[in-house]
Amino acid sequence: MYMLGKRGLGEAGEVRSVVYDVEQVACLLQISVRQVWRLSADGTMPPPMTFGRLKRWSREQLEAWIRAGAPPWAEVEEGDK
Repeated sequence: MYMLGKRGLGEAGEVRSVVYDVEQVACLLQISVRQVWRLSADGTMPPPMTFGRLKRWSREQLEAWIRAGAPPWAEVEEGDK
């Protein structure tokens, strides 16, 4: 499994980045990269942002999703309205 490098870690091992790539999301959730893509494709987790060909996930959205108990993302979005 991918381990976050020093560039993405804080003093206490906390990720500091505002956005995460697929490998960082997999590490955060302790799942495989392939499973991140599956959860994203079926709408279970927050969708990635696209920067050209790059896909990145918002730390804020991921944290909100995890705090809510990781329900389908549409349910989390409805709660924000």
